Amino acid sequence: MGRGKDLLIDAEVVLPHNGESIQAARIVGRSKDENGKSMGKYHEDRYLDTRVYDVLFPDGTMSQYTANLLAENI
Repeated sequence: MGRGKDLLIDAEVVLPHNGESIQAARIVGRSKDENGKSMGKYHEDRYLDTRVYDVLFPDGTMSQYTANLLAENI
């Protein structure tokens, strides 16, 4: 993937939300740490990919999920 477009951003994903039902949500971007840097690092092996993403649910709540969990649910 390198420095190209991040294909997970804007993807639709189905995830459990608030311990309740499974809901469709949209990946809106990479999560940032307190210094404004993107959290985690890309790796070709999805099990070693540590990137963290912000996911927006229909009720307006935002949650953070790791790339490997998102890849399993797309």
